[in-house]
Amino acid sequence: MADSIRKHEDKTMIQRGLNIKEASKYIGVSVSTFRRMIVEGKIKKGLPITRGRVVWDVRELDSLLDNLKLES
Repeated sequence: MADSIRKHEDKTMIQRGLNIKEASKYIGVSVSTFRRMIVEGKIKKGLPITRGRVVWDVRELDSLLDNLKLES
């Protein structure tokens, strides 16, 4: 049993909330493009989880990419 607990502790936790730099990298754009997409309403504002810490949910970013339609 102790071995299985140690194995579990060694696994890397997948991060669900990403800061702006991580979120922009996740979807493949620069931070400035990510910010512009927020202003344009293509991306929702991040979720403030603590003072000075805002995150974007990976699931919402996945959905954004699934539904994003490029302007012609």
